[in-house]
Amino acid sequence: MTRRLFTGATVWAGPTCTPRPAWLLVEDDRVAALGETPQPPPADEVVELTGCHILPGFVDVPLHLSQAAWFPHGGDGMAWHSLAEALRAIRVAADAAPAAPWLLFWRIPRFAWPEGRLPTARELDEAAPGRRVLVSTLDMHRGALSPAGLVALGLADQRAGGFGGDVTRDRRGRPTGEIWEAAYGTALQRALADTATHHGEQGTAAVLAAEADRCLAYGLTHAHDPYVSPELHERMRALRDHQPAAAVLGDRVAGRDAQPATRPGRHPGRPVRRRRARGQDLRRRRRTRRLPATLPSHRRPVRRRVRGGVADACRRAAAGSGAAQGDLRPRHLHTPYLRYTD
Repeated sequence: MTRRLFTGATVWAGPTCTPRPAWLLVEDDRVAALGETPQPPPADEVVELTGCHILPGFVDVPLHLSQAAWFPHGGDGMAWHSLAEALRAIRVAADAAPAAPWLLFWRIPRFAWPEGRLPTARELDEAAPGRRVLVSTLDMHRGALSPAGLVALGLADQRAGGFGGDVTRDRRGRPTGEIWEAAYGTALQRALADTATHHGEQGTAAVLAAEADRCLAYGLTHAHDPYVSPELHERMRALRDHQPAAAVLGDRVAGRDAQPATRPGRHPGRPVRRRRARGQDLRRRRRTRRLPATLPSHRRPVRRRVRGGVADACRRAAAGSGAAQGDLRPRHLHTPYLRYTD
């Protein structure tokens, strides 16, 4: 066991991460002790760092390691400057990987494109005929599917339902290819599962290990996935054991009795977080408000105003003004998300 003592520095650590003058003892690349006593413990090597700062490790909860691990195995759309450039890159990728079960593309900055929109299913099919294609926006809450991708998820039929407003449709009710939130999460889960099967057990383990090494290279010692399947949970445990330098590669496992990913309205892959960035969409968690079965006569106008407000919001949302989407159900006011245009 090698003991290395760092002294004289300002250390950022502990539950509050408050910077303070302290010494830090490391045993075999793991933090063993932290203190402010005048007499630190003995060590094999003492490193004097007066005037420096020590940050023992970073925690990145929204990293979603099991998803980010596959980013190098897809196309990076951040450098694309237009929809036409994106379709050319997708065409080249389709020719280069004829056996890939899915063509995956990440970090699409469609808000910076002159067209200001994602490619449609028809455009994706023209670029990669017959291929399953999933493009993901920068915020990972929205994407677009090719016709083959829509078929794989059972969304190609005009009568197919289950995701409500999370599947954008034209005036005739046909899916345009654009998907949001729960529909996007289900598509991402299916695409990554098929890609992992294509790589095999050892190949998938290597992909996850490479992502863990990348995190450690940036000083990230904790990376979490908020909701994973029991199978992936075991892979994460094996990954933690494989990477002794990482303190924890944590996750929260989904119970064996968890609802299947295809159940309408469920989104097991990724929680919704309120955020606002350049041109990104704002949305709100699903929320259900309880309404009484009957209202007193003096309160009935309130119910009519609520019903009218929701109906007006739906009309404005359909017009693209970015209002709430919602509906009145028996004894419930259901407001899935707030979506705003640029």
